[in-house]
Amino acid sequence: MTERLHFQALSSDGVTLYDIRAARTAGGVRLSCTCKAGQNGMLCKHRVALAAGDMAKIVEPAAADLDALKALLASSELPQACAILQGLERKLEDMKRGVSSLRKQIAGAMFG
Repeated sequence: MTERLHFQALSSDGVTLYDIRAARTAGGVRLSCTCKAGQNGMLCKHRVALAAGDMAKIVEPAAADLDALKALLASSELPQACAILQGLERKLEDMKRGVSSLRKQIAGAMFG
């Protein structure tokens, strides 16, 4: 029997809800999302967050579903890999802000 779990994630607009489904497959774990990126076969932030255990945007998750998801992912590398990816993406955004700030500083010095 394949257990299928269902979660809803709140989009960045704060209104739209996306459905995320998780299931064990012969090859491991399948996570799907109804957001635009997920529908286009791209890795989406909703699935990454869910796999990493970040429930900030998950709407009213049932405790039993969270336990089932944890069990589903227990033998998978996904949680650790997704948590690392989230950390690297945060660092990248910080670096982009730093580069932008430095560019403005340099431009001001050159043309000021």
